[in-house]
Amino acid sequence: LDNNITAQYPTRPTHSLQRQFPWPADVPLVELRSWIRQQLAQEGDLLRWALTAVHSSADGARTLQVEAVISA
Repeated sequence: LDNNITAQYPTRPTHSLQRQFPWPADVPLVELRSWIRQQLAQEGDLLRWALTAVHSSADGARTLQVEAVISA
């Protein structure tokens, strides 16, 4: 990389996360994106994230599987 670019845009350490969250019954699908982002924001500055799975149990409870990259 050009040293001028590195000086202008210093790199920040990042790390990957894998989290599972219970999907609250009071959070509708249309609000799920912002709810997930709020949960992940507690970990650091959110760079990107993906919902990788939704698991349902016999009692109807749903669990979200999420992967993310954050900078600390």
